[in-house]
Amino acid sequence: MSSFRWAFGPVAVVLAGLALFVAGCGASRRTDERLTLAVNTEPSSLDPALSKDVPSGRLVGYVYSTLVRFDENLALVGDLSDTFVVSPDGKTYTFHIRANARFASGRPITAEDAKASFERVLDPKVASPRTWLFDRIEGAREFMDGKAAAVTGIAAKGASLVITLKDPFAPFMGLLSMPSASIVDKEEIRKWGRDFPLHDSGSGPFTVLSWVKDSGLELSPNPYYHEGASRLRGLSVRILREPLTIVTELGRGNVDIADIPASQHAGVSSDPRWTGCVLERPGLNVYYLGLNCQRGPFSNVALRQAAAHAIDRERIVSFVRKGQAVPAVGPIPPGLLGHDPSFSGLRVDKTLAKQLAARAGLKAGTAIRLLQSDDKSNLEVTQMIQAYLQELGFDVKLVSYESSTFKKRVDEGDFDAFYYSWFADYPDAENFLYPLFHSSRAGGGGNGPRYADPIVDDLLAQAHRTADDRARQGLYRKIEEKVVADASRVYLFHRKTVTLRQPWVTGYRQYPVFNCDRLSGVSLDLTRLGQF
Repeated sequence: MSSFRWAFGPVAVVLAGLALFVAGCGASRRTDERLTLAVNTEPSSLDPALSKDVPSGRLVGYVYSTLVRFDENLALVGDLSDTFVVSPDGKTYTFHIRANARFASGRPITAEDAKASFERVLDPKVASPRTWLFDRIEGAREFMDGKAAAVTGIAAKGASLVITLKDPFAPFMGLLSMPSASIVDKEEIRKWGRDFPLHDSGSGPFTVLSWVKDSGLELSPNPYYHEGASRLRGLSVRILREPLTIVTELGRGNVDIADIPASQHAGVSSDPRWTGCVLERPGLNVYYLGLNCQRGPFSNVALRQAAAHAIDRERIVSFVRKGQAVPAVGPIPPGLLGHDPSFSGLRVDKTLAKQLAARAGLKAGTAIRLLQSDDKSNLEVTQMIQAYLQELGFDVKLVSYESSTFKKRVDEGDFDAFYYSWFADYPDAENFLYPLFHSSRAGGGGNGPRYADPIVDDLLAQAHRTADDRARQGLYRKIEEKVVADASRVYLFHRKTVTLRQPWVTGYRQYPVFNCDRLSGVSLDLTRLGQF
């Protein structure tokens, strides 16, 4: 799942440090007893069927539950389902719905609700961008084409939901943990229409009280949540677009949890106020430079390889990410099945880069456009990329767009190169391979560079049918080697997740998959609230 992140420029670093010092020294005791999170991006939607970015998916995870989810150790656990069974042929999945599963309205959650939720994602009238979660189910295509009133491969049998796939698909359970696989209340949808997320319709730990655009959201505990009502009085999600504002509010004690910028890591980590409060874990993501494989200079594979050899990703990690990332040699992040730590990829080699460019006939001053979103952190990375590519012989123009416009340009292929990232929807290397490289996903499906190779398509199909982890890992490695050699992307880094929780926040844990955090067990020590 694509996303955007931020970091600080040098002036902001100085100002932020001063703000933290002054605000911390003069902070007064806070009286608000709601947990406050800070995010820098407005969610695009709270409707699970329309969720396709990290900010939306994270909030959907607070408001809705799925049949299964991954815990902080990447173990698959039940959520609304307390037991699940997969048939020996890998095609039939049976889930038993918990007896105490209820919507925020108090109505029991049934297998029929799960069936309706999944069919809603497939319904063309809803126009979900995540139909691919369920299009492998028997009868899904006929339903989507209007030839059937229901999906034959989704059946509610008492308290059990039975899903039958057309063919085995090993990562299917991972798809069911995604935001768009959340269980929604069909009665609330019938009552409120598109506005149903703003009413007591959730199946997760919280419900939405209000959402003020460009300001934030207020959430209240769901008293009927199957894991028990949250210990929190409420949840405030503040949308603070400026990095300096986030750091200042942390220093004042007005924000309880937030990701911290790379440039502030050393200062925050050494501050005695936050001893033991800085949490860090490897991120399941990849940041990359996408290259247009269909038109322009990068339709030549030699020039794509030249770009990959010209860019010093380790220097980018050192200077921009301040060590809060690891250099990427391919799409699969460390920690996932299929990641090969011995794989070297296309390492920086400027001599080879220039040789490849010369063989490809690159003319000095060849103009290219490098697109990026208007996220403040992007420029620090893309300016370094610009310098490396200009050293190779390109004339690089950096073009910034508002995030939705940027995504539209990439989806339509209106670029020579673009800077982007991909975050795991579920913890399987397939999620970093099929969406990004299968020819059917060209454009808005994740394959922005429009890469197409029949060998890769075939290997991906084999991996989908392979249930054995060891055999599937071998296929993933073959796929990665091929796509890296074809260089539709220059893999830059895997970003670490570094989060600050205030000392009065207890029970908080980091999750490797963004939408699986339910804030379970999190509470505020009211005797310390707002006090450093």
